[in-house]
Amino acid sequence: MPNWIDSHAHLYNLDSTQLEETISCARKNDVKLIMNVSTSIYSCEIVLDQCKKYSELIPAIGISPFDVNNAEKQWENILKNIIKSSKVFAIGETGLDTSNPKYPDINLQKAFFEKQIALSLEENLPLIVHSRGCEKKVLDICVYHKVKKVIFHCYTGSWDVLKLIIDAGYFVSFSGIVTFKNSEVLYVAQKAPLDFMLLETDSPYLAPHPFRGEKNQPAWVSIIAKKIAQIKNINENELSYNICNNFYKLFGIKI
Repeated sequence: MPNWIDSHAHLYNLDSTQLEETISCARKNDVKLIMNVSTSIYSCEIVLDQCKKYSELIPAIGISPFDVNNAEKQWENILKNIIKSSKVFAIGETGLDTSNPKYPDINLQKAFFEKQIALSLEENLPLIVHSRGCEKKVLDICVYHKVKKVIFHCYTGSWDVLKLIIDAGYFVSFSGIVTFKNSEVLYVAQKAPLDFMLLETDSPYLAPHPFRGEKNQPAWVSIIAKKIAQIKNINENELSYNICNNFYKLFGIKI
């Protein structure tokens, strides 16, 4: 049976019982690793605690573009101290989102983004970026700052921008959106090279068909994988081999 990795999930809102059930279900669906991603200082602490309890979970810490308005004044120092005291695998999620004028001011988002870029460079950690509505802008910022390892999480941009992302040596991750009817992302994912691809659920959001509208969970990354294998006309074992190798290489995990 192929093994799967969920490269992006938010589990910090789950209580201990819910988390246990979530991990158990993931195991039953051959999910071997889950990147547990924080979005705020508060969620960083929960993520780290959860990851200590389950070997399947590995932590990423950061301030999302949606959380910049409420961030602690000393958030940078707090993140640095967390990295000194805990094993962290990535900075994120961070980035920009211009898809809704109600979201935090773009200049404030950018300030937080660039400070977290600096932290990722300082600590030599991969950067998990959110880029909805401004994929090219986020790419340009990463290239300008000479970031080496970047994951464009839940990619929904164009094929033209994806080609530029690949040219920069960065990775793209596809979510349950590829299973939605008439999804444009499906055609982008079909063209995307396996060497630069990851899969994710973005739990608890974006549950794949036939569970669309329900609360998502890491176990369902297997559904996303089946769809990707289908549209690329490859078997699931080949997809699993590539996805897992990409993840291990990107995050420096030895197996």
